[in-house]
Amino acid sequence: MKGLSVRRLLFQIHLWSGLILALPLALLGLTGSMLVYHDEIDGLFAADRTVLTAGGPVRSPVDIVAAARASLPDSAVAVSFSMPREPGQPATLRVAPRARAGQRGAAQTIAIDPVTLAVLDAPARGRGGFDLMRMIHNLHGNFLVTGRLGRDLVGYAGIVMLGLGLSGIVLWWPRPGRWKQAFSVTWKARGFRFNRELHGAVGIWGLAIFCVVSFSGIYLAFPQTLTAALGTVLPARDVRGQVPAVTVVAGATRIDLAAALDTAAAALGEPVTLRMAAFPVTETQSYRLVVARAGAPDEDPVTAFVDPWTARLIDLRDPRAFTAGETLLALQRPLHDGSGLGWLYRALVFVSGLLPALFVVTGLVMWLKRGTVPKPRARPRRAAPPGHPRRSASEEPGS
Repeated sequence: MKGLSVRRLLFQIHLWSGLILALPLALLGLTGSMLVYHDEIDGLFAADRTVLTAGGPVRSPVDIVAAARASLPDSAVAVSFSMPREPGQPATLRVAPRARAGQRGAAQTIAIDPVTLAVLDAPARGRGGFDLMRMIHNLHGNFLVTGRLGRDLVGYAGIVMLGLGLSGIVLWWPRPGRWKQAFSVTWKARGFRFNRELHGAVGIWGLAIFCVVSFSGIYLAFPQTLTAALGTVLPARDVRGQVPAVTVVAGATRIDLAAALDTAAAALGEPVTLRMAAFPVTETQSYRLVVARAGAPDEDPVTAFVDPWTARLIDLRDPRAFTAGETLLALQRPLHDGSGLGWLYRALVFVSGLLPALFVVTGLVMWLKRGTVPKPRARPRRAAPPGHPRRSASEEPGS
């Protein structure tokens, strides 16, 4: 009886958490699915922003950044730079008003031809007009709530989502002899039964990827907390790439990108190619450089932090030197968005984002139709043979 009561309590928590938070949970999942195929979806809505680059050898990142900066007004500052991912694509430079350089959402993106160094007329994402994917990013990342509060709300929603998935295992657990039915759906069924079977079968088949994506989302919202928790079991540090603060050196001049790259290459002891650079936009920020070894441009990118005042390496986050805990933490981003783990896992992450909306619909239908479920019929009593007295309820077998 005690176990039954606990299960009933768990059912009520599962039900009302899902109903009350139905809209934000469905929104979180659907926007996450869209972001899995961010570039493809953005391309569908960016026909007027298509840019073409010239053929030929790509210039160095230092030359590309210098050419782009020369076109900027004095009121703008470069925030970050990315080299093209594939031949024929432009390099991109994110710029922001100098007074708002450190604020979220202040930067816009311009495209540069990496061959001719021309600043292209058609900007890349985020410059002018309505930017669909930026809005989707903000919905998924902070529910359009600015500041730390928005990220916390998303993290708490992720905790609820993970709790719904884990509690769903208990509520789904079938009785003996009904295991096969619990994994399937009777497609001819209607109403409550159909939605109950669909809710349970889809939930159990998608449980693993659903919980992995939910947990990784919680980590991205609360990295320090989960890093500290993991550190009690496996040695680990926060490897998300936050920019360490530096101390201003009186009379010194900040080094340029070329010198920062030289520092990173010296630390690795071999030539490197730049993938992405985040520039120090305040006096206490350091360079954050994402570089690849020249012989393995598609493997194990290294993040280097360089002091812009002293050209000193502050930190080097090399996946080849990660502890087991740090490797696990570094996997949370690709586990969450499907990047770099193959097309199949990427597709599974996309599908996992659709599951909350499906659970909301089927759960709501079950709740609305709960009064239409036929109750099991009482077993009729057999008539007592003539001459035999009828037994009382207390004398029935099994009483």
